Amino acid sequence: MRRGFTLIELAICLSILALLVPVGFAMGRAFEQHAFQAAAQLEAASAMRSVSEELRRDLKTMGWPDETSLKLQGAGLCPRVEYKLTADNTLIREGAEGCGPARTLAAHVRSIQRETGGLRVVFFKRVAVGRERTDTFYMGFGE
Repeated sequence: MRRGFTLIELAICLSILALLVPVGFAMGRAFEQHAFQAAAQLEAASAMRSVSEELRRDLKTMGWPDETSLKLQGAGLCPRVEYKLTADNTLIREGAEGCGPARTLAAHVRSIQRETGGLRVVFFKRVAVGRERTDTFYMGFGE
């Protein structure tokens, strides 16, 4: 008696594999895309936390001179601070003498804008070829 697989058994196994391999590949790609999305969201949330902490610290001793400005003015050792968005989409904090050196607060910032009672910051990150994730955060001041 011979041992081994028949041609029909091999054909059935190859057919099943031909169906399972693409399904597994598609599931792996979907998992990878969700992981990139989650990482981008986490990075944006962490950056916003840094911006929020820095801004709240500055607002304790300074105030906004007008409704739309991203400049803070006050008295004491640190009389003036400005939040700027650079051409390479980096949010920086620059202060007058006594406010510490200019420092980067967040990267991948599309826009930052004052609104009534708060600040809106929009982050972006490329997560796949031709796809970008955008996260918008609003920080209220309780004015």
